[in-house]
Amino acid sequence: MSFGRRTAISEIGAVSKIYVRQRAFDYGEFDLIEAVDGFVDQMKQWLYRPEELPREAIYANAVHEFLCRGGSQYVRDTRWKPDRIAAVRAGLQAMGALDYLEYFEWLVAQVEALKSDIDRLFRHGGKWDAAIRGALNHRSRDLQGLQKARPIIPLIAGYLAKLPNLQPLDDQSFDMKMYELVESVPDYRARLEASMHDGHWVAQMVYLLCLKSGQRYHRHAGPPTLIDLADRTGAIGVMLTRGEHKIIQYPDRAELRDMSGNLVAAASLNETRLESRPLN
Repeated sequence: MSFGRRTAISEIGAVSKIYVRQRAFDYGEFDLIEAVDGFVDQMKQWLYRPEELPREAIYANAVHEFLCRGGSQYVRDTRWKPDRIAAVRAGLQAMGALDYLEYFEWLVAQVEALKSDIDRLFRHGGKWDAAIRGALNHRSRDLQGLQKARPIIPLIAGYLAKLPNLQPLDDQSFDMKMYELVESVPDYRARLEASMHDGHWVAQMVYLLCLKSGQRYHRHAGPPTLIDLADRTGAIGVMLTRGEHKIIQYPDRAELRDMSGNLVAAASLNETRLESRPLN
């Protein structure tokens, strides 16, 4: 399959705008935030790096994630990565949410005080005991009070709506832009190979099939010329829903077939690396 000439996006190695559907922009504050969260998640799934995305989208996504989880759950689920800490801090500052920032800085200090215990749990697993959870959740009522006094959703949405690089698009234009973006990932093949061992073996084999067949892996966007994977609630059996191909999965292997049933590529569970023909 030929994907044509790469666009200017690949030449600069970055996505300059935040693309959302017009209806998400029109419907309400939460819909806009969810659309931006979805845009960030989608770009990461397509192997764009955070530094290649608009920083404002990263800030809004990080702040929303923090406020949805808060305290010990946020620390545990995100593994307290420095880039996320910096994004939450910068995002709250950019939004003028200094009261929330004060709470976040308190949490940063709590994590630092418990650093040896938390690092050990990250390295070796184990139960987050009541003392650690209690220390990280000690001011949860303060956070709830902030949410009642000055809800964060209008702050995030207001920040996003004023961004000059926020680009609402009608459905057709949005799909075309997503097609352009998935085509324009810098160093796509190298990134795909590097990520191939991340996650569940089902995803690994899908990546492997894409490498073997010259397809590009993506989820839920673009014209039907690209693979569009729809995961059926984690069960064995993943179908391509947009036309040209389908993936059939078995306990120990997966096959990529065209819609006439012809085998395009196959991958076994035991495969770890491969030399496949270059992507066009």
